[in-house]
Amino acid sequence: MEPSSHVGKVDFKRAVILAEGSFGLFTSKTAIGLVRYRERDISCIIDSTKSGRTSREIIGTGDVPIVSSVETALEFDPDALVIGIAPPGGSLPEEWRSIIVDAMKNGMNIVSGLHTFLSEDPEIMENARRYGVRIWDVRRPENDMYVAHGIAGDVDSLVVLTVGTDCSVGKMTTSIEMARYAERKGHGIKFLATGQTGIMIEGDGVPADRVISDFLAGAIEKEILKYGDRDCIFVEGQGSIVHPAYSGVTLGILHGCAPDYMVLCHRLDRAEFKGFGGRIPPIDDLVELYERLARYLNRDSRICAISVNTWGVENDIARERISGLEDEMGLPVTDPLRYGPEKLFSEIEEF
Repeated sequence: MEPSSHVGKVDFKRAVILAEGSFGLFTSKTAIGLVRYRERDISCIIDSTKSGRTSREIIGTGDVPIVSSVETALEFDPDALVIGIAPPGGSLPEEWRSIIVDAMKNGMNIVSGLHTFLSEDPEIMENARRYGVRIWDVRRPENDMYVAHGIAGDVDSLVVLTVGTDCSVGKMTTSIEMARYAERKGHGIKFLATGQTGIMIEGDGVPADRVISDFLAGAIEKEILKYGDRDCIFVEGQGSIVHPAYSGVTLGILHGCAPDYMVLCHRLDRAEFKGFGGRIPPIDDLVELYERLARYLNRDSRICAISVNTWGVENDIARERISGLEDEMGLPVTDPLRYGPEKLFSEIEEF
Protein backbone atom coordinates (compact mmCIF):
# COMPACT_ATOMS: atom_id res chain seq x y z
CA MET A 1 0.00 0.00 0.00
CA GLU A 2 1.34 3.44 -0.89
CA PRO A 3 1.47 5.57 2.27
CA SER A 4 -0.56 8.75 2.34
CA SER A 5 -1.50 11.68 4.50
CA HIS A 6 -5.17 10.89 4.59
CA VAL A 7 -7.72 13.72 4.63
CA GLY A 8 -11.01 11.91 3.97
CA LYS A 9 -13.05 9.66 6.21
CA VAL A 10 -10.88 7.05 7.90
CA ASP A 11 -12.24 4.23 9.99
CA PHE A 12 -10.65 1.91 12.51
CA LYS A 13 -12.14 -1.02 14.34
CA ARG A 14 -9.41 -2.19 16.73
CA ALA A 15 -7.35 0.86 17.57
CA VAL A 16 -4.65 1.18 20.21
CA ILE A 17 -4.47 4.55 21.97
CA LEU A 18 -0.95 5.80 22.69
CA ALA A 19 -0.89 7.75 25.94
CA GLU A 20 2.46 6.68 27.38
CA GLY A 21 2.96 8.32 30.78
CA SER A 22 -0.02 10.60 30.12
CA PHE A 23 -3.31 8.72 30.47
CA GLY A 24 -5.44 10.70 32.91
CA LEU A 25 -8.34 13.08 33.32
CA PHE A 26 -6.36 16.25 32.61
CA THR A 27 -3.58 14.94 30.37
CA SER A 28 -5.24 12.91 27.60
CA LYS A 29 -8.35 14.66 26.30
CA THR A 30 -8.31 12.78 22.98
CA ALA A 31 -7.99 9.41 24.68
CA ILE A 32 -10.87 10.19 27.03
CA GLY A 33 -13.16 11.21 24.16
CA LEU A 34 -12.40 8.03 22.22
CA VAL A 35 -12.93 5.78 25.23
CA ARG A 36 -16.21 7.49 26.05
CA TYR A 37 -17.68 7.59 22.54
CA ARG A 38 -15.87 4.88 20.53
CA GLU A 39 -15.09 2.31 23.19
CA ARG A 40 -16.11 -0.65 21.02
CA ASP A 41 -13.44 0.39 18.47
CA ILE A 42 -10.65 0.74 21.06
CA SER A 43 -8.77 -2.45 21.90
CA CYS A 44 -6.37 -1.11 24.53
CA ILE A 45 -4.38 1.89 25.78
CA ILE A 46 -0.58 2.03 25.96
CA ASP A 47 0.71 3.60 29.17
CA SER A 48 3.38 1.59 30.98
CA THR A 49 2.91 3.67 34.16
CA LYS A 50 -0.66 2.34 34.54
CA SER A 51 -0.50 -1.08 32.85
CA GLY A 52 -2.68 -3.81 34.29
CA ARG A 53 -5.47 -1.38 35.11
CA THR A 54 -8.50 -0.26 33.06
CA SER A 55 -9.74 3.07 31.77
CA ARG A 56 -12.55 3.05 34.35
CA GLU A 57 -10.03 2.96 37.19
CA ILE A 58 -8.22 6.01 35.82
CA ILE A 59 -10.87 8.23 34.19
CA GLY A 60 -14.12 6.71 35.48
CA THR A 61 -15.47 5.46 32.15
CA GLY A 62 -15.08 2.48 29.82
CA ASP A 63 -13.51 -0.89 30.46
CA VAL A 64 -10.53 -0.60 28.11
CA PRO A 65 -7.41 -2.44 29.31
CA ILE A 66 -4.16 -0.52 29.76
CA VAL A 67 -0.99 -2.25 28.54
CA SER A 68 2.71 -1.49 28.73
CA SER A 69 3.87 -1.67 25.11
CA VAL A 70 3.13 -2.22 21.44
CA GLU A 71 4.25 -5.80 21.87
CA THR A 72 1.56 -6.42 24.49
CA ALA A 73 -1.02 -4.53 22.42
CA LEU A 74 -0.49 -6.95 19.51
CA GLU A 75 -2.44 -9.56 21.48
CA PHE A 76 -5.57 -7.55 20.59
CA ASP A 77 -4.86 -7.67 16.81
CA PRO A 78 -4.99 -3.85 16.39
CA ASP A 79 -5.38 -2.10 13.02
CA ALA A 80 -4.33 1.45 14.06
CA LEU A 81 -2.38 3.43 16.62
CA VAL A 82 -4.07 6.67 17.73
CA ILE A 83 -2.12 9.50 19.38
CA GLY A 84 -4.14 10.02 22.55
CA ILE A 85 -3.03 13.49 23.65
CA ALA A 86 -3.31 17.03 22.35
CA PRO A 87 -0.48 18.89 24.13
CA PRO A 88 -0.02 22.68 24.02
CA GLY A 89 1.78 23.44 20.77
CA GLY A 90 0.73 20.08 19.36
CA SER A 91 4.21 18.58 18.91
CA LEU A 92 5.10 14.89 18.99
CA PRO A 93 6.87 13.84 22.20
CA GLU A 94 10.30 12.66 21.04
CA GLU A 95 10.22 9.59 23.27
CA TRP A 96 7.11 8.37 21.37
CA ARG A 97 8.91 8.06 18.01
CA SER A 98 10.17 4.56 18.63
CA ILE A 99 6.71 3.45 19.78
CA ILE A 100 5.10 4.79 16.58
CA VAL A 101 7.74 3.13 14.40
CA ASP A 102 7.19 -0.15 16.26
CA ALA A 103 3.44 0.14 15.63
CA MET A 104 4.00 0.74 11.90
CA LYS A 105 6.40 -2.20 11.76
CA ASN A 106 3.52 -4.33 13.00
CA GLY A 107 1.11 -3.08 10.33
CA MET A 108 -0.76 -0.36 12.20
CA ASN A 109 -1.96 2.79 10.45
CA ILE A 110 -1.26 5.95 12.48
CA VAL A 111 -3.98 8.44 13.47
CA SER A 112 -2.70 11.76 14.81
CA GLY A 113 -4.45 14.92 15.95
CA LEU A 114 -1.21 16.81 16.59
CA HIS A 115 -0.56 20.22 15.06
CA THR A 116 2.76 18.80 13.84
CA PHE A 117 1.90 16.67 10.81
CA LEU A 118 3.49 13.24 10.99
CA SER A 119 3.22 13.00 7.20
CA GLU A 120 5.79 15.81 6.99
CA ASP A 121 8.22 14.04 9.30
CA PRO A 122 10.93 12.33 7.15
CA GLU A 123 11.62 9.53 9.61
CA ILE A 124 7.94 8.70 10.14
CA MET A 125 7.16 8.71 6.42
CA GLU A 126 10.21 6.64 5.54
CA ASN A 127 8.91 3.96 7.90
CA ALA A 128 5.34 4.33 6.61
CA ARG A 129 6.63 3.54 3.11
CA ARG A 130 8.75 0.68 4.36
CA TYR A 131 5.87 -1.00 6.14
CA GLY A 132 3.04 0.06 3.78
CA VAL A 133 0.85 1.87 6.30
CA ARG A 134 -1.14 5.11 6.22
CA ILE A 135 -0.73 8.28 8.25
CA TRP A 136 -3.92 10.19 9.02
CA ASP A 137 -3.17 13.77 10.13
CA VAL A 138 -6.59 14.65 11.49
CA ARG A 139 -5.84 18.36 11.61
CA ARG A 140 -4.86 18.57 7.93
CA PRO A 141 -7.69 20.53 6.21
CA GLU A 142 -8.97 19.86 2.73
CA ASN A 143 -7.26 21.86 -0.01
CA ASP A 144 -10.34 23.53 -1.49
CA MET A 145 -10.90 27.04 -0.17
CA TYR A 146 -14.49 28.22 -0.01
CA VAL A 147 -15.49 31.72 1.06
CA ALA A 148 -18.73 31.89 3.05
CA HIS A 149 -21.79 33.38 1.38
CA GLY A 150 -23.85 33.78 4.55
CA ILE A 151 -26.43 31.22 3.41
CA ALA A 152 -26.17 28.52 6.10
CA GLY A 153 -29.34 29.90 7.66
CA ASP A 154 -31.29 28.96 4.53
CA VAL A 155 -31.13 25.20 5.13
CA ASP A 156 -34.18 23.37 6.47
CA SER A 157 -32.15 21.67 9.20
CA LEU A 158 -32.25 22.99 12.72
CA VAL A 159 -28.66 24.08 13.44
CA VAL A 160 -27.52 23.91 17.07
CA LEU A 161 -24.10 25.29 18.05
CA THR A 162 -22.31 24.89 21.36
CA VAL A 163 -20.51 28.04 22.51
CA GLY A 164 -18.36 28.56 25.58
CA THR A 165 -17.43 30.85 28.43
CA ASP A 166 -13.88 29.49 27.99
CA CYS A 167 -11.97 26.74 26.15
CA SER A 168 -12.13 23.15 27.44
CA VAL A 169 -15.48 23.45 29.17
CA GLY A 170 -17.40 20.64 27.42
CA LYS A 171 -18.55 21.90 24.02
CA MET A 172 -17.68 18.68 22.19
CA THR A 173 -19.18 16.50 24.90
CA THR A 174 -22.38 18.56 24.99
CA SER A 175 -22.76 18.45 21.20
CA ILE A 176 -22.29 14.67 21.08
CA GLU A 177 -24.59 14.01 24.03
CA MET A 178 -27.33 16.12 22.43
CA ALA A 179 -26.81 14.53 19.00
CA ARG A 180 -27.02 11.01 20.39
CA TYR A 181 -30.09 11.86 22.45
CA ALA A 182 -31.80 13.31 19.36
CA GLU A 183 -30.86 10.21 17.36
CA ARG A 184 -32.37 7.95 20.03
CA LYS A 185 -35.56 9.99 19.77
CA GLY A 186 -35.74 9.15 16.06
CA HIS A 187 -34.44 12.39 14.54
CA GLY A 188 -32.08 12.42 11.54
CA ILE A 189 -28.95 14.12 12.84
CA LYS A 190 -25.38 15.10 11.99
CA PHE A 191 -22.66 15.85 14.51
CA LEU A 192 -20.36 18.36 12.82
CA ALA A 193 -16.97 17.95 14.47
CA THR A 194 -14.55 20.89 14.43
CA GLY A 195 -11.73 19.60 16.67
CA GLN A 196 -9.33 16.70 16.34
CA THR A 197 -11.01 14.50 18.97
CA GLY A 198 -14.48 15.09 17.59
CA ILE A 199 -13.25 14.27 14.08
CA MET A 200 -11.76 10.99 15.33
CA ILE A 201 -15.07 10.12 16.99
CA GLU A 202 -17.27 11.07 14.03
CA GLY A 203 -14.82 10.04 11.32
CA ASP A 204 -14.96 13.40 9.50
CA GLY A 205 -15.34 17.12 10.13
CA VAL A 206 -13.55 20.47 9.82
CA PRO A 207 -10.24 20.94 11.71
CA ALA A 208 -11.19 24.51 12.52
CA ASP A 209 -7.93 25.55 14.17
CA ARG A 210 -5.94 24.71 11.00
CA VAL A 211 -8.20 26.28 8.37
CA ILE A 212 -6.97 29.64 7.03
CA SER A 213 -9.01 32.28 8.83
CA ASP A 214 -10.52 33.78 5.65
CA PHE A 215 -11.99 30.38 4.77
CA LEU A 216 -13.11 29.01 8.15
CA ALA A 217 -16.67 30.33 7.97
CA GLY A 218 -16.86 28.98 4.43
CA ALA A 219 -15.63 25.53 5.46
CA ILE A 220 -18.33 25.34 8.14
CA GLU A 221 -21.03 26.72 5.82
CA LYS A 222 -20.11 24.12 3.19
CA GLU A 223 -20.70 21.31 5.70
CA ILE A 224 -24.02 22.81 6.79
CA LEU A 225 -25.19 22.88 3.18
CA LYS A 226 -24.00 19.28 2.68
CA TYR A 227 -26.13 18.00 5.55
CA GLY A 228 -29.03 20.42 5.13
CA ASP A 229 -31.51 17.57 4.71
CA ARG A 230 -31.04 16.32 8.29
CA ASP A 231 -33.51 17.22 11.02
CA CYS A 232 -30.76 18.63 13.24
CA ILE A 233 -27.09 19.50 12.79
CA PHE A 234 -25.16 19.75 16.04
CA VAL A 235 -22.04 21.86 15.55
CA GLU A 236 -19.11 21.49 17.92
CA GLY A 237 -17.97 24.95 18.96
CA GLN A 238 -14.40 25.95 19.82
CA GLY A 239 -12.85 28.38 22.28
CA SER A 240 -14.79 31.40 23.54
CA ILE A 241 -15.74 34.67 21.88
CA VAL A 242 -13.89 36.54 24.65
CA HIS A 243 -10.87 34.26 25.03
CA PRO A 244 -7.63 36.20 24.36
CA ALA A 245 -6.20 33.41 22.16
CA TYR A 246 -9.11 31.53 20.59
CA SER A 247 -11.86 34.04 19.84
CA GLY A 248 -11.08 34.02 16.11
CA VAL A 249 -11.99 30.36 15.62
CA THR A 250 -15.11 30.87 17.76
CA LEU A 251 -16.44 33.64 15.53
CA GLY A 252 -15.57 31.82 12.30
CA ILE A 253 -17.65 28.81 13.33
CA LEU A 254 -20.49 31.02 14.60
CA HIS A 255 -20.80 32.94 11.32
CA GLY A 256 -20.25 29.83 9.24
CA CYS A 257 -23.16 27.87 10.68
CA ALA A 258 -25.64 30.72 11.42
CA PRO A 259 -27.21 28.71 14.27
CA ASP A 260 -30.89 28.62 15.11
CA TYR A 261 -30.04 27.73 18.69
CA MET A 262 -26.93 27.90 20.84
CA VAL A 263 -26.13 26.05 24.06
CA LEU A 264 -23.70 27.93 26.31
CA CYS A 265 -21.11 25.69 27.98
CA HIS A 266 -19.43 26.59 31.26
CA ARG A 267 -17.23 24.85 33.80
CA LEU A 268 -18.83 25.35 37.19
CA ASP A 269 -15.60 25.72 39.17
CA ARG A 270 -13.77 28.00 36.74
CA ALA A 271 -13.66 31.78 37.19
CA GLU A 272 -10.60 32.65 35.03
CA PHE A 273 -9.62 31.86 31.44
CA LYS A 274 -7.68 28.60 31.21
CA GLY A 275 -3.97 29.25 30.81
CA PHE A 276 -4.28 33.03 30.58
CA GLY A 277 -5.74 34.42 33.76
CA GLY A 278 -8.24 37.26 33.65
CA ARG A 279 -11.78 36.76 34.88
CA ILE A 280 -14.44 35.19 32.69
CA PRO A 281 -17.26 37.73 32.16
CA PRO A 282 -20.65 37.18 33.81
CA ILE A 283 -22.75 34.54 32.06
CA ASP A 284 -25.59 36.95 31.28
CA ASP A 285 -23.11 39.23 29.49
CA LEU A 286 -21.91 36.32 27.36
CA VAL A 287 -25.45 35.24 26.52
CA GLU A 288 -26.20 38.75 25.26
CA LEU A 289 -22.93 38.93 23.29
CA TYR A 290 -23.33 35.56 21.55
CA GLU A 291 -26.92 36.30 20.61
CA ARG A 292 -26.06 39.74 19.25
CA LEU A 293 -23.28 38.33 17.06
CA ALA A 294 -25.36 35.40 15.80
CA ARG A 295 -28.35 37.56 14.87
CA TYR A 296 -26.43 39.37 12.15
CA LEU A 297 -26.98 36.23 10.06
CA ASN A 298 -29.96 34.61 11.80
CA ARG A 299 -32.24 37.13 13.45
CA ASP A 300 -34.00 34.47 15.56
CA SER A 301 -30.84 32.86 16.92
CA ARG A 302 -30.78 32.50 20.69
CA ILE A 303 -29.19 30.61 23.54
CA CYS A 304 -31.75 28.03 24.63
CA ALA A 305 -29.91 26.31 27.48
CA ILE A 306 -26.73 26.21 29.55
CA SER A 307 -24.54 23.12 29.83
CA VAL A 308 -22.36 23.06 32.92
CA ASN A 309 -19.35 20.85 33.54
CA THR A 310 -19.60 19.92 37.24
CA TRP A 311 -16.55 17.64 37.41
CA GLY A 312 -15.02 17.69 40.88
CA VAL A 313 -18.06 19.37 42.47
CA GLU A 314 -20.01 17.33 45.02
CA ASN A 315 -23.44 16.24 43.82
CA ASP A 316 -25.50 18.27 46.33
CA ILE A 317 -23.50 21.42 45.65
CA ALA A 318 -23.71 20.86 41.87
CA ARG A 319 -27.51 20.55 42.02
CA GLU A 320 -27.76 23.67 44.18
CA ARG A 321 -25.57 25.69 41.81
CA ILE A 322 -27.50 24.45 38.76
CA SER A 323 -30.82 25.41 40.36
CA GLY A 324 -29.48 28.87 41.22
CA LEU A 325 -28.22 29.41 37.68
CA GLU A 326 -31.59 28.37 36.26
CA ASP A 327 -33.35 30.90 38.48
CA GLU A 328 -30.86 33.62 37.59
CA MET A 329 -30.87 33.07 33.82
CA GLY A 330 -34.38 31.76 33.20
CA LEU A 331 -32.92 28.97 31.05
CA PRO A 332 -32.67 25.18 31.40
CA VAL A 333 -29.33 24.22 33.00
CA THR A 334 -27.77 20.79 33.47
CA ASP A 335 -24.62 18.70 33.28
CA PRO A 336 -25.34 16.34 30.35
CA LEU A 337 -22.84 13.70 31.51
CA ARG A 338 -23.94 13.67 35.11
CA TYR A 339 -27.70 14.18 34.73
CA GLY A 340 -28.43 13.52 31.05
CA PRO A 341 -28.96 15.95 28.13
CA GLU A 342 -32.78 16.05 28.13
CA LYS A 343 -33.04 19.53 29.62
CA LEU A 344 -30.73 20.98 26.98
CA PHE A 345 -32.89 19.53 24.23
CA SER A 346 -36.30 20.47 25.64
CA GLU A 347 -36.85 23.67 23.66
CA ILE A 348 -35.18 22.32 20.54
CA GLU A 349 -37.45 19.26 20.52
CA GLU A 350 -40.49 21.46 21.03
CA PHE A 351 -39.44 23.52 18.02
